[in-house]
Amino acid sequence: MDKHKVHNGFTIVEMLFVLLIVCMFSIPIQKPKSSLTMFMKQMMAYSITMQQKAFETKQEVNVTINKHNALFDEYSVDYPSNISCTPVSFHYNENGNISKALTLSCYEENKQMKLIYQLGSGRVRYE
Repeated sequence: MDKHKVHNGFTIVEMLFVLLIVCMFSIPIQKPKSSLTMFMKQMMAYSITMQQKAFETKQEVNVTINKHNALFDEYSVDYPSNISCTPVSFHYNENGNISKALTLSCYEENKQMKLIYQLGSGRVRYE
């Protein structure tokens, strides 16, 4: 008598296919970052660079932020056409400390973000 093999399981190909589908659904979908968010990160990076420059060279570094452009010491940055900021001016002293605490607000259409410069710690963050 021949015994027939019973195939009650899944093949490896079927299991891999199911695993692929599960993995595709588990990948988090991130919305693209706005140009204002990217711009604020860039402004924060420029500010930190100027703070480091002041500390390394032991010289005062001036930062002037206008409505449509910014001057980081002698380096000029033009904003994208759809972004504008409130004008502020400050400097980093030879120890890398900021001259005053302030909040820089930038706008893109109906969205607003802020860069917050903290006195004492010299930190900058965006909201």
